[in-house]
Amino acid sequence: MIMNNNIVLSFIIPAYNVDKYIDDCLLSIKKQVIDICEVIIINDGSTDNTLQKCQKYTNDFKHFNLISTKNRGLSAARNLGLSLAQGEYIYFFDSDDLIDDDFIQTIMEEIKDNSPDLISFNALSFVDDFKILKDNDSYQRNVAQACEVTKDLLKQGKLCSPVWLQVTKRETLESLKHYFINGILHEDEPFTLKLAVEAKKHVFINRDLFHRRVRENSIMTSARGKGNIYGYLIGFIQSALWYHEKEILDHELKLLIQKRMIMGYLHGLRLSLRLKEFEYFQTIARPYAYLIYKTVPLRYFLCLFSPKFISNKLAK
Repeated sequence: MIMNNNIVLSFIIPAYNVDKYIDDCLLSIKKQVIDICEVIIINDGSTDNTLQKCQKYTNDFKHFNLISTKNRGLSAARNLGLSLAQGEYIYFFDSDDLIDDDFIQTIMEEIKDNSPDLISFNALSFVDDFKILKDNDSYQRNVAQACEVTKDLLKQGKLCSPVWLQVTKRETLESLKHYFINGILHEDEPFTLKLAVEAKKHVFINRDLFHRRVRENSIMTSARGKGNIYGYLIGFIQSALWYHEKEILDHELKLLIQKRMIMGYLHGLRLSLRLKEFEYFQTIARPYAYLIYKTVPLRYFLCLFSPKFISNKLAK
């Protein structure tokens, strides 16, 4: 690994059984990478040819670094990459996706001009033949205090949780007590929510700097199950614990964050009813009954004890 105190941007890329896609991913970085960038690939116990394909880059290009571990999951791989990264800014990047051709130049200009704590941007989605499916709705914001940008994003439903929609200053990341929660799905939700509040300066770039690949059997497109219920609930619980410890002086922002957390709780509740797994939902949630009581409206708290308190509309 490059030992260089001048690294500005670290890419952290967990990779697990993506030999069909990893070349596209790494090439999108290689063709624009510069000396003040590093790329850390965490091969998370792949059983296909992912490791061999990654080795081509790490053997030939000094900016690419490869770490191989046994399979421990996405959160553990990201946390490991973060512990190794040397950059002033961190970008978590999925191994089947691409960055825009101007990604590095755009991000570096923003860092140079404004030195923000958090840089958010938009994405477009595509399928394997590179056909664009749909552009994300987007809007423009200038540099401002973080509570203003974050509030606006929350109000408009544009504080997207995936970490590949943001570049973060390391100092801001280090202000969090916890990074990614190991062993759950939807791990981005509590991470991004806390990060947006901790950031003192938040910039929104009105451009599609990330290209998300939509493919079958990925984490984001697989059928929902008990793991999703667990992820929604644990994410909500971790966010709620942080929320009640954190002193958030802006009252409007505090209410918007609470509303966003409640959405996670309701996602888990709705899914448990749809999948007929309400008892599983109760088993996870009941040890945290008091925390839930402090955080969600009473009717949703009472759902812990009987689903009759939930409306037919919500159960759909």
